[in-house]
Amino acid sequence: MNDFQHDCIAAIATATGPACRAIVRLSGPTVRETLTKLFPGENWNRVTRPERVEVSIELPDWPPIPVDVYFWPTAKSFTGEPLAELHLTAASPVVQAVLQQTYAAGVRAAEPGEFTQRAFLNQRIDLLQAEAVLGVIDAHSQQQLETALSQLAGGISSRMHELREVLLLHLADLEAGLDFVEEDIEFVHRDELSRRLDEACEWLSVLAAQSEQRMLTAVRPQVVLAGNPNAGKSSLFNALTETGRSLTSGQSGTTRDYVLQTVEWDGLELDLVDTAGWEDEVHTELDDAMNVQRVTQYERADLILWCTASDLSEEERRLDQTRREQLTEIESPLLDVLTKSDLQTSDDSKVASVSVVTGSGLAELRTAIADALREQSRERDSLLGASSARCREAIRLAFESLQRARGLIEMHEGDELIAIEMRTALNHLGEIVGEVYTDDILDRIFSRFCIGK
Repeated sequence: MNDFQHDCIAAIATATGPACRAIVRLSGPTVRETLTKLFPGENWNRVTRPERVEVSIELPDWPPIPVDVYFWPTAKSFTGEPLAELHLTAASPVVQAVLQQTYAAGVRAAEPGEFTQRAFLNQRIDLLQAEAVLGVIDAHSQQQLETALSQLAGGISSRMHELREVLLLHLADLEAGLDFVEEDIEFVHRDELSRRLDEACEWLSVLAAQSEQRMLTAVRPQVVLAGNPNAGKSSLFNALTETGRSLTSGQSGTTRDYVLQTVEWDGLELDLVDTAGWEDEVHTELDDAMNVQRVTQYERADLILWCTASDLSEEERRLDQTRREQLTEIESPLLDVLTKSDLQTSDDSKVASVSVVTGSGLAELRTAIADALREQSRERDSLLGASSARCREAIRLAFESLQRARGLIEMHEGDELIAIEMRTALNHLGEIVGEVYTDDILDRIFSRFCIGK
C-alpha cells in the first residue's frame, strides 16, 4: 500500500447546484477517529457493521445541522477501507462549512478519482470497472449508460478473469511437467490445451474487432440505410428523422454522399446514416470514391437497413436479392425493410413494411431498430471507448502470443516454448484488468475523474 493511502480523504460526492441533499464522503483508516471529532456525542466504537446514524454537527456561527451518517467501519466498503458518507442539506454554504470542518479534523482533500482509485488498489474493482465508473458519470444516452453499467457490473471482467484463470492452470501444468521431463509424465494433454487456446483466441478476436470498431466509429451506434438506387432510402431517412436533410427524387442516384442525423428513440440515442444507392458501374473518380465511402459506412455499421421497394419488377427483385447477399459478406447485422408499401404489388414478406406517404410502419420500424441494437448489446461483451483505447494493443499482443503458442503445439515443439508464449499472453491480459499496471497508467486513467468520485 502506498503511503498516501494511509491518509483519510474527504470530498463532496454530489454535483453542485440546486438539490434536496448533498453528500460529503470520507475514506481512510482513521475515519472512525474523524467521526468522533466531528460528532463527539456519538459512540462510534460501538459501530461494527454498516449502519446509518442520525446525528447533528456543531459549526461555528451556525445552529446544529442534522446529518445522516452512513458508516462502513470495515474493508467491505466501496473503497476497501473504512468509509463514511455525511448526508445533509444541499445548501452550498452549509456543505462547504461541513467540508472545512472535516479538513480541520485532520482530513485532507481528495484528489480527482481518488475514491475509485483506492477501490482499485484495494482490489474491490479491477481497472475495467474503474473506467466504467467514469463511463457512468459521462454517459449522455441510455445506450452509453447501459454499456458502462454492464462493464461496471463485471460482465467483461468476469470473462477476462476466467480466461486468465484457465490459462494460469494450464501454464502451471506445463511448467510442472518441465520438472519431470525425463520421466515422460504429461501433466496437460496437448489436445485439451489446443482447444482452450482456440477458445481464447476466438474470444480475443471478437474483442479486438469490437475495440477497433469503438475507435473508428462514434460512441453512439450507427444504423445505415442501404439498397439499390431509388429504393426509397432518403424518403425513409427523412421520415424517421422527421427532417428534410436527404434529397429525394424519382430519378435514381439523387443521393451522392452520405447524410447523418442523430436521433433518440425510446431512450436509445443513435446515428442514422443515409447512403448513396448501390452502383456496380464506376464511370468517374467521384463514383469510385462514393462506392468506397459507401462500403466503409456498411463496415462500420452496428445495423444495416436493407431497403427494398415494393414495386420492383421481377428482374429488379433478382438484382436486389443478389446485392443483398453480397452485403452479408461484410458481417454487419441486417434488417430487411420493404419501402413504398402503399405501392405494394406482391406478397413479399419482410421484417418491416413501411410507407412514408401514409406513415404506416414507421413507429414499428423504430421499435425494431431499437430492439435489434439492444439485443446486440446484450449478446456481446462491449468495451467502453476509453477502455478500448487503453486495451486495444494489449488485446492484440495477447492474441498473437496465444496464436504462436497454438502454432508451437501443432509443430510439436517443447513445453518450455509454449509456456513462454502463454506467460507473455497472461501479462498482456493482466494489463487489461489491472493485474499488471504502472503509475503513469493509473495517473492517465484517474486524472480524468472529477473530485469526489
